[in-house]
Amino acid sequence: MARTTVAGERISSARMPKLAPLDRVPALLRVDSDVLARLEALEARVIGKTTDDRGQPTEPRPPPAEETSIRVYTVAETAKILRLGLTKTYDNIMSGRIPAIKIGGRWLVPHDALVRLLQGVGA
Repeated sequence: MARTTVAGERISSARMPKLAPLDRVPALLRVDSDVLARLEALEARVIGKTTDDRGQPTEPRPPPAEETSIRVYTVAETAKILRLGLTKTYDNIMSGRIPAIKIGGRWLVPHDALVRLLQGVGA
């Protein structure tokens, strides 16, 4: 069988260079014992990991050992408890008669402070 070159001359297949047979698995992908050991170590870490791909914990957190919540009321809830209007409640917060804290542009009234206020008024 003869091949034709670009210039039009014919080359016999006997003069064509022989290509090496294609290797089914390239040298870079051949597995040796070191690669297997590293893969096994990586697999063990992945199986035992406690976070997902986004870094979030895969297991829920245990509940806190002690109660850590603090009950607070919004200004509207405080107004209902005190039976005041919303504007009057804001006025009392601004003047300091109702203890409150401002968090992110929102006024919150702690439950304990409101109870102390009401006990002081009733006494």
